[in-house]
Amino acid sequence: MIYEKPQRKINSDEYSSISSNEILQENEELLNPWALIGRESDEKEEHMPVWRKYARIVLPHIGLILLSLFYVVGGAFIFYHLESPNEMDIRRDTMELIEKERNDMLEYLWIKINDENYSEEELEQIALERVDNISRILFEAFDTHYVGLSLLQSENVNVTQGTWSMTTAIFFTSTLLTTIGYGNLVPVTSLGRMFCIFYALFGVPLILITVTDIGKFLSEQIVWLYTRYARAKHRFRDRLLQQQQQQQPLSSGAAELASASSPQRSMLRAQLHELGLDNVHIPITLIAAILIGYMSIGALLLASWENWALFDGFYYSFITMTTVGFGDLVPTKREFYIIDLFYIVVGLAITTMCIDLVGIEYIEKIHYFGRAISGARFALVNVGGKMVRVPDLMRCAHVLQQKYGQRKTSGKNKNDSTTTALLHQFIVWRGAYAPRDLGYIRFIDIGSLASFESLSSLISSIFTGKKSREPSVVVPTYQNEIRLLESLDGLWTFVREPANSEGIGIINNWAEKDLSFEFENATKIPVPAAYNDLSFERDLQNHVGWVWYQRFYWLPSALTNNQNNRPRSFLHFGSVQYFAIVYLNGKEIGRHVGGHLPFQFELELIQNFPNLITVAVNNTLSSYTIPPGEFNIINLSSGNKIIQQTPNFDFFNYAGILRPVQIWHLPEIFINDIKLIADCYGNLSYSIELNEKLQILPKIIVTIFYGHKIVALMEGLNNKTIIEKANLWWPRGMGKPNLYIAEVKLFSENNGILIDVYREPFGFRSISIEDGLILINKKHFYCFGFGMHEDFEVHGRGFDRSVMIKDLNIFEWLNANCYRTSHYPYSEERAYEADRRGIVVITEVPAVGLRNFDKSLAKLHAKMITEMINRDKNHPSVIAWSLANEPLIKGDASFEYFSDLTILTRHLDPTRPITAVFGWYHGLGLIDAIKDSLVSQFS
Repeated sequence: MIYEKPQRKINSDEYSSISSNEILQENEELLNPWALIGRESDEKEEHMPVWRKYARIVLPHIGLILLSLFYVVGGAFIFYHLESPNEMDIRRDTMELIEKERNDMLEYLWIKINDENYSEEELEQIALERVDNISRILFEAFDTHYVGLSLLQSENVNVTQGTWSMTTAIFFTSTLLTTIGYGNLVPVTSLGRMFCIFYALFGVPLILITVTDIGKFLSEQIVWLYTRYARAKHRFRDRLLQQQQQQQPLSSGAAELASASSPQRSMLRAQLHELGLDNVHIPITLIAAILIGYMSIGALLLASWENWALFDGFYYSFITMTTVGFGDLVPTKREFYIIDLFYIVVGLAITTMCIDLVGIEYIEKIHYFGRAISGARFALVNVGGKMVRVPDLMRCAHVLQQKYGQRKTSGKNKNDSTTTALLHQFIVWRGAYAPRDLGYIRFIDIGSLASFESLSSLISSIFTGKKSREPSVVVPTYQNEIRLLESLDGLWTFVREPANSEGIGIINNWAEKDLSFEFENATKIPVPAAYNDLSFERDLQNHVGWVWYQRFYWLPSALTNNQNNRPRSFLHFGSVQYFAIVYLNGKEIGRHVGGHLPFQFELELIQNFPNLITVAVNNTLSSYTIPPGEFNIINLSSGNKIIQQTPNFDFFNYAGILRPVQIWHLPEIFINDIKLIADCYGNLSYSIELNEKLQILPKIIVTIFYGHKIVALMEGLNNKTIIEKANLWWPRGMGKPNLYIAEVKLFSENNGILIDVYREPFGFRSISIEDGLILINKKHFYCFGFGMHEDFEVHGRGFDRSVMIKDLNIFEWLNANCYRTSHYPYSEERAYEADRRGIVVITEVPAVGLRNFDKSLAKLHAKMITEMINRDKNHPSVIAWSLANEPLIKGDASFEYFSDLTILTRHLDPTRPITAVFGWYHGLGLIDAIKDSLVSQFS
């Protein structure tokens, strides 16, 4: 059934910010099928009133603060009643002792003065001895017996206020639990000291958690405020840039680039902000200014009410905020104690906030680097070309290479890649993202090797400030005079997790291990191939869950000889069914959801080192995957669970690495994508996307070949021309499938050196639907053909060139001219072969047997449509996009679902019709009833 126009208007931008990361976060069962058990409660929470949702978020934090407050005040109450009576007794005994000593001294001196037998010198010596004695008693009273000047001047011991009061007790418990501990007030009774031990044992963690919680809240507010400031600044800069562009005309290529980016940049940043992808780095100067400013305010207040010097107030603030608490300066004005406590608690939270803001970007780097340097005593060096293995150093070097080393991807380009994707309304976020199980990954890799040169370049990269970039490579890549491809097809180490396991390989860091060495059940398996039919084991054939692939790769030294012109390396997968996590040397570099479509990630390869590539693959299907499946989780009496999975389709769910794996070595600046539109009138237009947005564009030459003849020559990122008497691409039986070649070359603007080359075959042809007929080049085309599968004996759905060629030869022998890629996109190689043979293709996304039409599934569906169109948009053989096979159409939800996807597909490619496939379900065999049956079904 052909859909020409949607019946309602929607905004295609609604899907323009979808990322693989977002899809994974919304569908936890893609990572762990056991997450489906808790999904029902999550769906109930979605219907909860807004105030209850906020209450559930806020109340735990308020409860934590109230609990801490209760703990501080309660402890103060107990300390006060334990220590205050003892203080009064000590004060009374001490004052009586001082009074007695004073009276004794006066009486003794009076007697001696009236005794004529003592000389003046002897009387002076006696007086000094008595004064020294009473001075000692007074010093002890001041130091340990709660006696102060006000008490000595008072005639009544019970009149003056004691050192222990509820106010001072609260101050004491607060400084105790925050670990500041000035030491000016301490428990002296045995019971008080015993209580202090247990009180601090539980209270210190509680208060530190509370302060950290408040600090985290403050840091989020700072990030929010700074983000708004940064966005406002960007908007102002964009407006200024627009004004400058209007005043200063640009070159054609730069003008197109600017006009594409300027109007939509604000919208893009807003979309990124909603997804949390606009990572804002708070300047360390701002963080320091917040902390110093707060301490300065405290210094002014303390200097005012404590009669301190301004510097003393700042010194006290710093010592307190850092919880050093020497006790040489302590507030004494009790009327300000509550304010002091508030200042201290907020200050600790601000200090925590600053550490939180600084920590990720600065302290973490120092931490990793420090771990590496500490292992340098076990150095491995390359002496005379001979490797000397010292594992500890190599673990550190390896981890630091992953974290900071020769990776050529930067946050700048990542944003640029995202910019390009969103400006063109692409759906998929092609870069790697932070995994949810990051906490499981260890700092240090196991069993790694490297060279002394690796460590040197690694340390250099840290201090030269190189950042990583991770562009998305869209166009299929073939080896030429600039680009180098290495095939990783062959035998890989293979380990299957136990049936119904809950991701034990991820939890136990299997990616860090040499699986062939660590596991007795490790075997070898061919890539590409489905693993299901490679054994007589029933468990392997029907396995549901994780399997692990692994192999080593050495970077050729010829690629690393010139460090100034070292290529960028990408690991490309033609297809992995269904969910893949890719690791390099134990570190996750990316994930991909969905089979039968290609993906790639940039590599941080280490030279003179066996780089370990690991791929974790999961074939679990659910109602939230495409294609979908159904779960039945059986709880056993032993406490274990068993997963029973039933796909919603009638073909076998072959799994594993199904298509070729390659490493692409590309130049620093390369052609990221090219879109060609050529019609039957000879009109040709193209648009080129580079991997980076450059202020000074390289020279771009586009040459159109027919055979070995040049028929057109153009320049720039975008251009168009008309080819007179173009030789059209025709399907089999209607004419010759003529193919042209678009050759794109990038030349350095400075010295004219060739930077990159890409060649893409294409054909001139037009597709239209008129009166229910398919027209190709304005002539009626009737499709004689099949819906097929790529399955074959032994390797399942694994790609095999021999099988493909024989398949297409039989296809032609049957005089067919068209096939639908039921029910998933076929291999890239088959699409190019269809172009060459003149076979018409309807390419279908893997959406077979849909029963669910919610928003999260629509995002995944949209992502797959985008990947499919990105891959096959330039093939003249592809005449239509099939969005689904036999979905269970029901009500408004499914109508809205497919209306949105139709609009999206039309936006991505306005040149091809859109279709979805349905069967003959009612009145089977009754030819005359077909029309009425269809009308009834879709009305």
